[in-house]
Amino acid sequence: MMKAEGLDPKVLDMDPEGPSPDQPAAAAAAAVAPVVLLKDDKKYEKYFKMLKMHIPRPAVEMKMKAEGLDPKVLDMDPEGPSPDQPAAAAAAAVAPVVLLKDDKKYEKYFKMLKMHIPKEAVAARMSAAGVDADVLDLDPNQPTISRQVPRRTGGGFALPPPPNKYPKRLSEPPPVPMRSLFWSRIPGEEIDDTCWKDLSDKGVVLDTQALMEHFCKNAKDRPSGGGAAGEKDEDEKAKEEAGGQLGSFSAGTGRRLKKAAPTSLLDPKVLQNVGIALAKLKLDATDIVAAVLAMDEKTLTLEKVRSLFASRPSPEDRSVLADFEGDRTQLGKVEKFFLEVMKVPRYDARLECLIFKLRFEKEVAQVAESLGIVRKATHEVQHSPRLRRLLQVVLKLGNFLNGGTARGGLYGYKLDALLKLAIIKSVDNKRTLMNYLADWCADNEPELIEVAAELALASTVAFRHPLTALQTQINQMQRKVQLVKAELEAAKATAASQAKAAQAKAAEVEAAG
Repeated sequence: MMKAEGLDPKVLDMDPEGPSPDQPAAAAAAAVAPVVLLKDDKKYEKYFKMLKMHIPRPAVEMKMKAEGLDPKVLDMDPEGPSPDQPAAAAAAAVAPVVLLKDDKKYEKYFKMLKMHIPKEAVAARMSAAGVDADVLDLDPNQPTISRQVPRRTGGGFALPPPPNKYPKRLSEPPPVPMRSLFWSRIPGEEIDDTCWKDLSDKGVVLDTQALMEHFCKNAKDRPSGGGAAGEKDEDEKAKEEAGGQLGSFSAGTGRRLKKAAPTSLLDPKVLQNVGIALAKLKLDATDIVAAVLAMDEKTLTLEKVRSLFASRPSPEDRSVLADFEGDRTQLGKVEKFFLEVMKVPRYDARLECLIFKLRFEKEVAQVAESLGIVRKATHEVQHSPRLRRLLQVVLKLGNFLNGGTARGGLYGYKLDALLKLAIIKSVDNKRTLMNYLADWCADNEPELIEVAAELALASTVAFRHPLTALQTQINQMQRKVQLVKAELEAAKATAASQAKAAQAKAAEVEAAG
C-alpha cells in the first residue's frame, strides 16, 4: 500500500513517538532536545534564587563575576530559554498562550460574571482594585492582554521583549548604616495606574548630614564621632497596673417570694431583661403578635421593634418552653409572652425585616452622604500640589535610608508608609522621621507645612467614613434585601398553605352536613 503511494515502508520501523523525518532538521532537533528555561539552568539557577531571597543584586553580580559568568544574564527573562542551549531548542521555546479568562489578574472577575453578578458591580470591583474594567468587553477565550505572548518571526525565533519602562534603579548605600523605612513597593507595571507616573524624587535635595546624625542605625556610626544614646524616658518604663480588688458582689436577691409565685422556667437574667422591655412596651402579648403578623408600623415603631428583637426567645428558651408539660397558666409573664410569639411563623426574620424597612431610607441617605464625602476627599487628595510634593520628598527620604538594600531604588510606595514616619525614631530616641520631614519643609519649602489647607475634608471628616465600613454596611443592606425577598416568598407559601387547609376544612364540614 505504501509503495503504491510512493512512500518508504521503512518508516514503519521508526519510533512513532519521535519527530517526523519530513520536518526540518532544526525542528526535529528541537523536538528531541528538551527546552531548558533560564531559571532552571543549573548554571544560573542559584543566582535567580539569591535574588528571590532579597540578596542585593550587586552582591549576586559580584558572585557571578568571581565564577566567570556574565551578570547580564540577570537582565534576561528567567521564564525564557537558557542562552547556553542549542539555537533550535531556543527557537522552540515559545511561551504558552494564556487565555484571558485564565489570567490570574482577571480570572476571578469572569467567574463573577458566570455567577450572574451584575456586570456593573463587577466593573466597580475592578476599578476599586485598580484593574481596567474594559477587559470585561473582550472575548475571554482569546489570549490575555496582560502579558506579551512571544511571536515567531519568519526564521522561527521569538521577538525580544519590549524595553522595561521602569528598569531597576541604582540604589546607592548611604555612607553609614541607617535605620530602615519598611514600605511597600509598587511594581513597575502598576506605576502608570497611580500618581507616581507623574512624580519623582530627582528634584529633592535632602540634608543627608542631619539624617545620618539622627537616624543612623547605631550611635557609634554618627558622622560627628558618636555619642551616647539618649536615656530612655522613665515614663516609658512605668505602666499602670490594672485592677485592684473587686468589691464583693452579693448574689442574694433579697426578694421574698409570694405564696402563689408563678412557675419560672427561664434564666433569671432573661426574665429580668425581657420583663423590663415588656413593661416599657405597654402592649399585651396578643396585641404584639397581631402587630407582628400584620407588620403594623403604626403600632410597632422602630424603637419598639428593636426592643422586641433584643427580647426574642433564644433556641434554648424555645426548647425549654416546648418541652414543658405542666400547667401553662401558672407560668410567669415572660414565659407566657414567649409562648405567644412562638406561634408567629419566622418571628425573628419578620422583626429583622421590619427593622430594615423602617431604617431603609435613613441608611440609604447615610451611605450616600458618606460616599459623597469620600468622593470629595479623594478629589482633594488627587489634586493637592503640596501633598504630591510631600510624597516626592518622602520617596527621596526613603530611598536614601534604604539605599543599598532591596527596599531601595523605588519609583513609588504605598501610602501606608507615611504612618511609619512617626514610628522610626532617631538614635537618641528624641526625634522621629516626621520631625525631620517637618524641619526640612520649614527650611526649604515652608508652604508644604500648610498641606492640610488643601485637604479640608480629607484631614478632618473623611477618616470618619472608612471605605471598609461603607462596604460592610452596603453588604449588610444587600443581605437584608435578600432576607426580605425570602420572607415574602415564605409568607406567600404560608398563605397559600393556610388557604388550602381552610378549603379542605370547609369541604369536610360541607360533606358532614
